[in-house]
Amino acid sequence: MRTRSFALRRPALFRKRELQDIEHTALQILAEIGVEINHSELEARARSRGFDLQNGRVRLPREQVEGFIEEGRRAQRPPRRRRAS
Repeated sequence: MRTRSFALRRPALFRKRELQDIEHTALQILAEIGVEINHSELEARARSRGFDLQNGRVRLPREQVEGFIEEGRRAQRPPRRRRAS
């Protein structure tokens, strides 16, 4: 007996353009305002890796965050199946 897998689909919450706007704004906030860090070890690691750290806030350049996002997406993708020849 062969079983089939299926995926449930739900309607999209946001339109593609809205998601792009959210991503653009989030990247702008991370680059310009940054994130507050209240942890000395994390501060030292961020500084050692060249991040801009001022007044307990680390600013994350857009390109760096986009790289993190892409790494995360790649890690979540299922491995590609090879076709039998």
